[in-house]
Formats: sequence, C-alpha cells, structure tokens
Amino acid sequence: MELVAPLGPNSPINGRLRMGAGVYHVCYQVPNMQSAITHLREQGSLLLSEPRPAVAFGMREIAWLLMETDMLVELLQE
Repeated sequence: MELVAPLGPNSPINGRLRMGAGVYHVCYQVPNMQSAITHLREQGSLLLSEPRPAVAFGMREIAWLLMETDMLVELLQE
C-alpha cells in the first residue's frame, strides 16, 4: 500500500481528498501487458496511457487505465 499526499495547492490529489477518497488506484503486476489491457478494455475501461518504461520500476513497462467506476488501474509488467 502506498499513501500519497498533495505536493501543493494545484495537485490533482486535492480533488480526490475533498471528495473523501479512499482507495483511488490499484496496481496489478501482470505477465502479459497487452493481454491485461485487452481484458480491461473489454470490461469497459479506458486506456489512458500506452505501455511505457517506468524509472520507478527498473524500466519495466507500466500502463494506466480508467475503470467505469473512476478507479485508476496501473498495470506493471512482471
């Protein structure tokens, strides 16, 4: 679990905090990025970010999707 805090008054996190947000994003480590993206899109999710290397994860690919419930899903390639 990762706890986040706004970096300043214009941080996008502020809007979530005003709404009393609890969990707003989950990360799944997946063996096949494209298969996971396809599955989530078939469930109605919107692809926000194509897979790209992430410095924070040793250059493993990540992708972001938005579920119909407004939950952000981060996919992390194994």
